[in-house]
Amino acid sequence: ESNPDLRWPASIDVFDRMRREDSQVLSTLLAVELPVRRANWALDATGCRPEVAEVVSKDLDLPIKGQPPAPSALRRRNRFSWQEHLRLAQLENVYGHSVFEQVYEARESLIRLRKLAWRPPRTISDWGVASDGGLEWIKQYGYGTSGDIKLDINRMVVYVRNREGGNWVGQSLLRA
Repeated sequence: ESNPDLRWPASIDVFDRMRREDSQVLSTLLAVELPVRRANWALDATGCRPEVAEVVSKDLDLPIKGQPPAPSALRRRNRFSWQEHLRLAQLENVYGHSVFEQVYEARESLIRLRKLAWRPPRTISDWGVASDGGLEWIKQYGYGTSGDIKLDINRMVVYVRNREGGNWVGQSLLRA
């Protein structure tokens, strides 16, 4: 990046101000994001056992393709929201990346998805990239005296816009 203000991590503050303070930027982002959020999302359960499709459908709060949608559960604590996940995932358009930690819990004698916990870009302190360009871990700023927290890739879902090679920071839609 030739512009020092747009080098990560300084770029996080610049892009954040742009999306919050410039109405044209906000309009552009909404034009890109709203069609994705308004789409009719459903699981394609082809080839899956019905009981597995049902569990995943409930965990992701998504209907199964070809079946009438079940009434959506009221939002409650520890309940995954597909719409909220989409909104946060699409912040990759602003920052170039959006990172989530997978959190599971034992429920109904199964290990179930409790949430995909968003890790805000400004809390990421480092990216661990393997020699082949694959992401191995991220570090997130810790709180208090705990120091940085290392999250391994097997616990994460990472969306990156226009990733090239080992650049897991990605490229913001706001950067030409």
